[in-house]
Amino acid sequence: MLTPEAVMGAGTWIAAGWRIYRENWGRMMLGALALVGFYLLLVAIGGGIGYILGPLGIPEVGKELPPWALVMLVILNFTVGVMLYLGFYYYALRLVRGQSPSIVQDLLYPFRRPLAVIGVAILYALAIIGGLALLIVPGIILAIKFYFAGIALIDRDLGVMESLRESSWLTRGHRLPLFLVLLFFIFVDAALKLTVLLFFALVLPTPLFNATSELVANFLSLLVVTPWMAASFMCAYDALLEGARPQGAAEEEGPNITLPA
Repeated sequence: MLTPEAVMGAGTWIAAGWRIYRENWGRMMLGALALVGFYLLLVAIGGGIGYILGPLGIPEVGKELPPWALVMLVILNFTVGVMLYLGFYYYALRLVRGQSPSIVQDLLYPFRRPLAVIGVAILYALAIIGGLALLIVPGIILAIKFYFAGIALIDRDLGVMESLRESSWLTRGHRLPLFLVLLFFIFVDAALKLTVLLFFALVLPTPLFNATSELVANFLSLLVVTPWMAASFMCAYDALLEGARPQGAAEEEGPNITLPA
């Protein structure tokens, strides 16, 4: 049964994230375009260009993914992809704190500590996989428990294990509302993509448009859902960090964020 506190916390962070997204739409789009560019790279490597051009008379291109492309996709996702997405969250955190983020200094900040970022990402993935193997629920709990490990790593300049402990400590007592935020964005993302797919299927039912509908849906998700989600979770992180500060977890001056009632 959901407690009023859990619902209120989740709703507050989601609303605060939407406000940050709306008030800083231009900056959020600028950062999101970097994610779109990375997605285009993955699409190209994965045969997506051939997938799009197939209906135009090139059906053999991109039908089978060669082994080298699979290996490259995995490497890119666990290196560049992880650091770029984490950089976008840090970029959003700077907006949450009322600062002016920089593409070079903030969005690409995780690239200054690549081994630590990748280390946290691997441990996070292993924890979730191990938890999911134990009847799913432990995997969900661990996913929320260590959700802020990456951002804590670069925001507070922690080590790999320190960042995992920091995330565990920050999320203690708040994992249900954080899970509700995650669940909300899963549904929003699914609804957006389903709407786009239905639009293409019903309004533009041609082979070319059907072939690109998934691509368009993913672009819209990167431009709308991902920035809103990043802002919401960074509002949560900042609020939890500020609320925990009196207990002595942090010594430096805390961030300044006003959440809507």
